Amino acid sequence: MALSLMTDPFFDQLFGDMSRGRGRELGTLAAPAGALSSLHINCDVVERPDRYSIIADAPGMSGDDIQVELQDGTLKVSGEKSRQHEEGKQGHKVWRQERSFQKFQRCFSLPEDANPDAINAKLEHGVLTVEVPKLAQTNKAEPKRIKITQGGSK
Repeated sequence: MALSLMTDPFFDQLFGDMSRGRGRELGTLAAPAGALSSLHINCDVVERPDRYSIIADAPGMSGDDIQVELQDGTLKVSGEKSRQHEEGKQGHKVWRQERSFQKFQRCFSLPEDANPDAINAKLEHGVLTVEVPKLAQTNKAEPKRIKITQGGSK
């Protein structure tokens, strides 16, 4: 069983076409300036001989902005991009604020060979990498042939 991504059908239906360049234009769904909205972060999932890697872009975020949690075989990566407050500082007036401040969440169902006790995550240069080591493979026993004896008459 491979690492699988759990998806939200409603989210995919609403935003799936947009992400592929079809459907409504982005501007029609834009939130008001500075509003908190939902963000879909892009992730790569790579299987290597000894581990699974989940790689996600998280530009401008710190480790305090992101949570990685494991519960019941599901790995959840979530976070919130914090808003930088310029308004209200003495002598500061915001003329335009186009950057949004958003929350995100992605869930991954771990395969049976994942080692939940050895998962680690690092954030470097705006890229989050979650490493999920595989359990050591146990040698599968070869099939054993069972001899069939003929029943004797009593």
